[in-house]
Amino acid sequence: MKNFTRFLFLAATFVLGAANVSAQESTEEIDNTFRFVDKADNVIPNGGTYTVYAKDHELFPGYSRLEAVIDLDVENTSSEEAAVAAHVITEKMEGGSFQFCFPNSCPPVVPDDYTTDTGVMESGEKKDLQAEWMPTVGQYGEAQFSIQVLLMEQQGMFNYVFSAYGPKITVRCIYADPAGIDDVTAASDATINIYDMSGRSILTNATPEAFATLKQGVYVCEKIVAGNKVATRKVVKK
Repeated sequence: MKNFTRFLFLAATFVLGAANVSAQESTEEIDNTFRFVDKADNVIPNGGTYTVYAKDHELFPGYSRLEAVIDLDVENTSSEEAAVAAHVITEKMEGGSFQFCFPNSCPPVVPDDYTTDTGVMESGEKKDLQAEWMPTVGQYGEAQFSIQVLLMEQQGMFNYVFSAYGPKITVRCIYADPAGIDDVTAASDATINIYDMSGRSILTNATPEAFATLKQGVYVCEKIVAGNKVATRKVVKK
């Protein structure tokens, strides 16, 4: 009987300990030493999503590459230097390859679950992720990545260990068919209206020929049938 009572006590202690660990994990605070910002200094908050579209980027005169550039910086918001790394998970990638060069190195092949090296950033310093998804030309689809900042702490001359979790964001990359407007003009009684990403009307009752004259960018294509909006989609014009 005594042994059985001791077993129940140990079991209860184990369950209570597990519950405490779960509670600590679920209430874990995010360290805000670092933050994600775009090139206009807009903050991408913890839990936020950043969407980017693939297009041809000129790498040097006469040579371009199809890529969705993740044009974000990590900024040190503290009053002193701090060490940083990142944890990157590839959640979805429909073809192509992914490059991630933060904070120092660029692995030739980024693993699906990848923790970077550690770098030291000065107070107020911004460091570009230098990341892009390079889809296979003509293979339209998406890629999605989660990126979380890791605050690191120095132990010894060259050794760093994990200290705290920083913000975590989702990056969604889209490679859309630039000729997609042809699909929504199939119905003879359909009216196609084109808007820019701010909602400003660009073309009314558009045709593929008129769409082809627009400058490069991302547009919203609205399909109207019998006075009713039946479809809306984003179209990348290259």
